Amino acid sequence: MKSLFCSGLAAILLVGMTASCEDALEEPVVADGSAGAAGGADSGTGGTAGTGGSGGSIVPEGGADAESPDSASDGAPSDAPAEASCSGSTKECSGQCVSIDDPAWGCTASSCTACDLPHATAGCASGACSVASCEPSWADCNATAADGCEVDLNTELTHCGACDSVCAFAQATASCEGGECKFVACESGYSDCDADTGNGCEANTQDDEANCGACGNVCAGTECKTGKCDNEPPVTLASSGAAPTDIALDADNVYWSSSTGVHRVAKSGGAPTVLAAAGEPRGIALDATHIYWTDASSFSVMSMSLSGGEAIALATGQEHPWRVATDGVHVYWTDHGAVRRVPVAGGDVVDIATLLPDPAGIVVDATHAYFTDATLGTVNRVPLAGGIVMQLASWQSSPMWLAVDATSVYFATNTANGAVKKVPVAGGSTVALAAGVRAPLAVATYGGWVHFTDESAVKKISVQGGTTVTLAETQGTPNAIVVDATRAYWTNQVGETVMSVAR
Repeated sequence: MKSLFCSGLAAILLVGMTASCEDALEEPVVADGSAGAAGGADSGTGGTAGTGGSGGSIVPEGGADAESPDSASDGAPSDAPAEASCSGSTKECSGQCVSIDDPAWGCTASSCTACDLPHATAGCASGACSVASCEPSWADCNATAADGCEVDLNTELTHCGACDSVCAFAQATASCEGGECKFVACESGYSDCDADTGNGCEANTQDDEANCGACGNVCAGTECKTGKCDNEPPVTLASSGAAPTDIALDADNVYWSSSTGVHRVAKSGGAPTVLAAAGEPRGIALDATHIYWTDASSFSVMSMSLSGGEAIALATGQEHPWRVATDGVHVYWTDHGAVRRVPVAGGDVVDIATLLPDPAGIVVDATHAYFTDATLGTVNRVPLAGGIVMQLASWQSSPMWLAVDATSVYFATNTANGAVKKVPVAGGSTVALAAGVRAPLAVATYGGWVHFTDESAVKKISVQGGTTVTLAETQGTPNAIVVDATRAYWTNQVGETVMSVAR
């Protein structure tokens, strides 16, 4: 067969071909101007006379089924993408033509980086990333695409609910909650006496003679100076006949304890009433229906209805019950070595803080009891149910009484060179509001002021500090103090009186 095939092949070979038939079969060679060799089976095509033919490729080891390229161009595989050629409104990104107006590819002809705008859905405008829409409650108030939708309309005071909608009240603090502007509180020294938050806190209670110190406190023929009617003398509500100790208030009456019992008198004055004549009451506290006190002679904690009746012992066998407080659910008191509580209707006594040498004053809020320890020189708090005692202030000089509001605990250091101080309810730095005070003892807070008793005077100072204002002088050793919206009330140990003055 080989010789027959070669004979046929010789008839068509051109003159000048020198290779033998066997050479042509074994090693095909193509020369310029010569005929192309016949392609091998399944391997290529034969060339035409006068041109270089395309030779068939050599079948690799592994046989005819082995993979081979479809062309001999640079050895590149057949599935390699062709180089993109983009024009008009497209550009090449990641081997494909994309729109120059697609924010997923950067909007410009020169960038393939996606537009990423905070709190916004991106779009394209004039060949640049732009804000197409904002997330709910967010807005692009500065019309700057780079920072996206930069304003939270739910909380921003200058853009409350809408761009440039300012949330503010005169002489007051405000908050933006859910896109709604809300009145929070008056600044110190101002009050909303007309009950119209639209005009903010319109009354300057520091110099308004119709609202001096508080709404409705009228100075009769005198000036209002620093929240007090000038030269208004204090009023004697009761001469107790015994040294009064602690004091408490409800809407209409003043209550106090003394060595002869528990007493009550109307805020407007009049004849005092003896509620309980037995024992030796010390600290007292009120809720809406009952009065509570500690009794040093019977070592007990007592209760009585405000309408009168029998005194009931809530806790007996106490070592040295001292100050007392209530939240309307439990009664809390300080004793030697511990802070305790009992239900207002009586029941089990529970220690909420122990291992204390000399706990003294105590007040409560919705979550914690706050107390001083005169020997340790500390101001502390403990959960109402008991738990870990946290020191809010330490290294203080004989702290006794204390008061609390939403942000701070107030107390006095009772020394010859004392001070009135505050510390955050959650802990932090102690701040002296009034320093160099002769002998401050009891404190009470109301309306942005701290009221306190001093050696022979009753004074007040803003909760932010500043100038101390004297409310009453030449008092006979003022002891405990309480305040309401218009007046301050205190007990005088030496004079054995219960007093009142416009605050």
